[in-house]
Amino acid sequence: DAEPTVRVVAAQALAQFGEAGDTKPALDQLMTLSDLRSNDIMLVCYALNAIDYLDEKARPWLAQIKALPTGEATLPERYKTYLPKIIEKIVQDLESPAPER
Repeated sequence: DAEPTVRVVAAQALAQFGEAGDTKPALDQLMTLSDLRSNDIMLVCYALNAIDYLDEKARPWLAQIKALPTGEATLPERYKTYLPKIIEKIVQDLESPAPER
């Protein structure tokens, strides 16, 4: 879809509920949409929230998540702390031991 917010929802749904082979392309798409260098802050937050909800399925992308730019200096004041905090939360969750099922 041409609309990036629709791609976020579709990628999250595919990763969460699709076949095993859907996870990598879905997370790759979410990582692309999570990059502040090429997307606006609202889309980045939306994509990061989707990644956050994917929990363990996002673990293979941990290094890429850690490397995402936070752009604190360029963001509007109200967003300067949000982006680093959500990335930090995702990283902490993924670095924690996987919950037993």
